[in-house]
Amino acid sequence: LSSEEGRALIHDLALTLDSPAPGTHADTAVNLLPGVSYRNLLVDRSGSRDWSGLTTTPPHDIPGEPIGPHLPTGAGGQWLRHLIERSASVFADHQVNRHRRERGMRPATHVWPWGQGRRVAIKSFEQRFGLCGAMITAVDLLAGLAGFIGWDRLNVPGQTSYHDTDYAEAGRGAVRALDDHDLVCVHVESPDEAAHDGDAATKVAAIEAIDKHIVAPLRDALAGSGDGYRLLYLPDHYTRVASRKHDPTPVPFAMCGRKIAKTGGVSFTEANASEPAPHFTAGHDLMPHFLFNRL
Repeated sequence: LSSEEGRALIHDLALTLDSPAPGTHADTAVNLLPGVSYRNLLVDRSGSRDWSGLTTTPPHDIPGEPIGPHLPTGAGGQWLRHLIERSASVFADHQVNRHRRERGMRPATHVWPWGQGRRVAIKSFEQRFGLCGAMITAVDLLAGLAGFIGWDRLNVPGQTSYHDTDYAEAGRGAVRALDDHDLVCVHVESPDEAAHDGDAATKVAAIEAIDKHIVAPLRDALAGSGDGYRLLYLPDHYTRVASRKHDPTPVPFAMCGRKIAKTGGVSFTEANASEPAPHFTAGHDLMPHFLFNRL
């Protein structure tokens, strides 16, 4: 879905929360907020609905499977199942879907709520490490993480999450951001989306584009600055083309820059990453190591 299509669908579904069916109450404390493409946000500000025992399933964990066994269960599950049913009726003859069918595209049939949580309170990145950071991303989840830790979200044109994203502009934006930030994170979703589609060729092309237009310009800019620097390159998780699912295998990472010990000089590939190497038992140990320590 394009973001414009998703926004129209979510907008009209949200209207049904404010104008419920006869005999029911409006869910005025619940907001449906449009995001990027198929990613959106549902926020319950009532403080009265019980979500404590809720179980939901990430849609990318069940490609090709019947959805019945994976519908929301537990506290709040019935309300979410009603929302799913309501979305089916709202979307069935929606103008967005009529236009998609006319173009030979599949319609959006339902919303799929998952990934619930509560707002957390954590120290800012600057409070913890004494450094200021920025995020370049097209994904609201990553933008939200940046907001939690006090990073700036940079508005870089052409970022889409897919392989049509403007890789070169992301690279240029990151280089510019280093002028007034200690740390810049460039997040690119396209390899993950391609793997979820089972599209190996696009995944390879996306990784090659990241190498060429983001990693190489950043490395050149940093190395040419004359200052001490460090560069870290890694995925946030595996997504297997064969299964189209996420995989819990620990991810590889590559580091270069000032005062980083060489660890064999092998290429950064999945095959080499499967060999024994220095590793961390918890992902949150990587950042202090990247910033301050040597291998």
